[in-house]
Amino acid sequence: MVSEELNAIPVAHRRRMALALTPLGGVLLIAGILALFRAGVGWKLAGLLVAALALVLLGIAWGLRRSATLTEAVDAERQLDEVLAAAAADAGGGTCGSIGQACGSSSADGGCGAACLTRRVDTRAR
Repeated sequence: MVSEELNAIPVAHRRRMALALTPLGGVLLIAGILALFRAGVGWKLAGLLVAALALVLLGIAWGLRRSATLTEAVDAERQLDEVLAAAAADAGGGTCGSIGQACGSSSADGGCGAACLTRRVDTRAR
């Protein structure tokens, strides 16, 4: 899961930070690799350090982008759940107990019934 501190940063800002870090990491990675092919131990050590820094920056950029994608997916799922619950309420149904699963009152098992109870047991077991 995305940490709370990272979740406090808006998705757009995380994407912009990732977009800024990616080219910088790429340029540093190329510079580090080029330095590795130079003669001398100093150049090789500097190349390794710069390449390692570049990989860290690229990893941070990937993590920021991934967290933004996950946050957007969670938000989209939450919106879908709200729409389904509202549609079920408009159709005369409701939501099941503590899990909030939308159930129509016209279902074969009389509303939420066994499907809701089974799901409730599954969520409590986790």
